[in-house]
Amino acid sequence: MNLFPLSSWLQRLTSLENSLLPAYVWKADTLTFWRERILFFICFIAAVLGPIALIPSIFLAYAEGFWQVICIDLVAYFTAIFVLVGRRLPLKLRAGAACFLLYLLGIGLLFALGPYGAGYIWLFGASVLMSAILGLRAAVWSLLLNTAALLAVQAYILFGNPAWIQSYDNAAQRWLVMTVNFLLLNALVTFTTGFMLNGLKKAVLREQDVSRGLRQSRDERNLLLLAIEQAEEMILVTDVRGMMEYVNPAFTRVTGYTRDEIQDCSLDLITDQEQDKAVVRGVWRAIARGLPWKGQLKGLTKSGRTFIQEASITPIVDASHQLSNFIAVNRDITEQLRLSREKSKLEDDYRQIQKVEALGTLTGGIAHDFNNILGIILGYTELSENVVPQENPSREFLLEVKKASLRGRDIVSQLLTFSREKGDKQAVIDITPVIKEGLKMLRSTLPSSVEFQESFARDLSRIQGDPTQMHQILVNLCTNAHHAMEEQGGVISIGLEDTRLEHKGFDYLPALSPGEFVRLTIADTGRGIPDMDRTRIFDPYFTTKDKDKGTGLGLSVVLGIVKSHGGGIKCESTPGRGTVFEILLPAVQAEPESTEAQEAVPFPRGSEIILFVDDESMIANLNKERLERLGYTVTGMTDPIRALDQVREDPDRFDLVITDMTMPKMTGDRLFLEIHNLRPDLPVILSTGHSERISRESALEIGLAEYLEKPLDLQTLAVAVRKVLDA
Repeated sequence: MNLFPLSSWLQRLTSLENSLLPAYVWKADTLTFWRERILFFICFIAAVLGPIALIPSIFLAYAEGFWQVICIDLVAYFTAIFVLVGRRLPLKLRAGAACFLLYLLGIGLLFALGPYGAGYIWLFGASVLMSAILGLRAAVWSLLLNTAALLAVQAYILFGNPAWIQSYDNAAQRWLVMTVNFLLLNALVTFTTGFMLNGLKKAVLREQDVSRGLRQSRDERNLLLLAIEQAEEMILVTDVRGMMEYVNPAFTRVTGYTRDEIQDCSLDLITDQEQDKAVVRGVWRAIARGLPWKGQLKGLTKSGRTFIQEASITPIVDASHQLSNFIAVNRDITEQLRLSREKSKLEDDYRQIQKVEALGTLTGGIAHDFNNILGIILGYTELSENVVPQENPSREFLLEVKKASLRGRDIVSQLLTFSREKGDKQAVIDITPVIKEGLKMLRSTLPSSVEFQESFARDLSRIQGDPTQMHQILVNLCTNAHHAMEEQGGVISIGLEDTRLEHKGFDYLPALSPGEFVRLTIADTGRGIPDMDRTRIFDPYFTTKDKDKGTGLGLSVVLGIVKSHGGGIKCESTPGRGTVFEILLPAVQAEPESTEAQEAVPFPRGSEIILFVDDESMIANLNKERLERLGYTVTGMTDPIRALDQVREDPDRFDLVITDMTMPKMTGDRLFLEIHNLRPDLPVILSTGHSERISRESALEIGLAEYLEKPLDLQTLAVAVRKVLDA
């Protein structure tokens, strides 16, 4: 029966080694690992088996009185135990301490006992230990130390005459022979161990380099695979024939095909075959020459959905410089392109809005000056009517000038409405003369290749509307018709008739309820509107014209006007055969307003003193002349500062002040406040053609007596002056 099984002892020794060796040893390089273990086993054997040799040596030394030997042996033994348990100290320090004490032990025994003390054995062990643990350089130093120690003993024999030399004949010669033999054997073993361990060190270092390179390559490969697997871009590898060999998960997410489904499948599986063939040929032409290709391709998913991908295809060349594979890195940019198109459309819409805002600003800016010009024309026309006899044919000409001036005033008013400066003015009107007047203007502005045909019913119902906006509907629709026929000319047909809508008109925008309407029809013989565009023609900024021919606002403005009049509009068109716009406007039974009756009423007169202020001298002189013909005493001023000085000099002089709003040095509302501070009961009328600062409501709210819009006709001015003075 085996009482001491080897495996059990080895297991115990391994456990002891684990507890005594430093923790870093098990993770250190191979060379350091074995140097630590060699030192451990040497010290362990010295600690365990040392007493077997130490105890007899101590008794012998004690019997013969060699106390120094006893001390050296004990120090060496406890040093071995110290090195064994001092695992926190560095390896070189522990190995150096062990070797140094072995040298002291060997040298001490040699000097004390000579050959009897076996000191040379300790020197031999120290040199081997240094060579094994500290390397080849340490082996050289250990050999030199041993040589020095043995030569020192040789000198001690020659000159010191030690006691133990009495036992030897020719001790010096014998010791020299022993020294030479010892050093020869010591050099052989030490250098053999050193060279062997030095070679082992180089092999270990090479192994470490290779292992490090392999580990780095493995880490880089794993990182690359991880990056490819988690990349948002589709990555696929094909052979030279275009057969897919590898795809990453992003490819599966976009196309719906798994890796198993695409194995040995051609790129045609995921390529939209309807895309430009020249693009596909360009791709293969580039990569077949070994050149990378970048561009956009149309892809096809498993479900049949087409998507746009930004592709980068690169040829892969093997070690023999032969084309082996292709790698494609593609990104689905379908949504990005859609957002880009939407952004571009929004930018275009924004630019159109800016144009409209600029037009509104421009309209407001010119309204003041244009109203002044119209006011001068209208005023002097009215003055001319008063001096031209009734039988003079010139009165007819003056009447036409007056009508044109009033129409110009309405146009400016409509422009201000368009620029959101003022609201619509609707009244009961006969639409037939309004449309006929508009056609006169269109005939003179559109080319002769456009022919007009009229069809107006008699006794047409009236509508509640704005004549200027009716003009705008006619002009916009006829201009569009002209653009549709400008290449070959054609016919524009305009019709007016009464109609009754029996059922709810869902085909109109907006849907209309049943009732009586006046129908305005505008048809052309142009190229027509495709069905896909006809559903969008009323959208703001949608246009099929060139940028220099339209803004896409014409039909949306027409729709807005029709809605504001409570009507509806629809469009019917056949490509190649023309377009018909049909507009229904609610019919009314009221009588139209008669301007002739208003003009026949005598103008109210008076004798009060009026201060009239306007920076335009012609406006000031004109209205001074007008009011003086009505019996008033008028002081006309073009400088608001001087006008204020007139009031300041004699606040009770004037009965009424009429002032323009927009003037240099001082605006009309500011002039009113200054006058109000001087004389609170002096009424002030504000007249303006355009102002962003003040409206009729705000003017009356701050205390102005009346608010008049330019251009002023004599009837409006006379009635307003008399009304304020009588109040």
